[in-house]
Amino acid sequence: MYQERELVDLQQTATEMYRLAFAWAEDMAPYATLSLPELFTMLKRIPFNPDPEETEFLQRPWYTLNEAGQGGDCDDKSICTGAWAALLGIPFRFVAVSRSRTEDLHHVYTELYIDGEWLTFDPTYAFNVLGRPMSEYPQRVVLTP
Repeated sequence: MYQERELVDLQQTATEMYRLAFAWAEDMAPYATLSLPELFTMLKRIPFNPDPEETEFLQRPWYTLNEAGQGGDCDDKSICTGAWAALLGIPFRFVAVSRSRTEDLHHVYTELYIDGEWLTFDPTYAFNVLGRPMSEYPQRVVLTP
């Protein structure tokens, strides 16, 4: 199910997230006709399943979408979003955040470049809202491949 690799730092994790999104964009083909709100709702319904403590798992979209009951965490849902965007030729980027300036970055979400602006797309939790700025996170880093 998972391909486990030791991810030693944020840059290696970011590189692997982009690789998975582009390499497995076709996993999102069944969802290519969904609108942004429809995709957001569909991804929010996927069960949140955090990685084990002190371990980072990244998975291709197919596993996040099809492994009954498994679901995924923020990076897995971000990879799905990035793969969908890659499939449709929509520019995207991953953003890592934390709740304080002294805390390690602990959450990631996707931004999609729509109509000349970066749109926040974070379907990680059921209470998240499409396009709502992530102002509650004072530390924010745009991840590069």
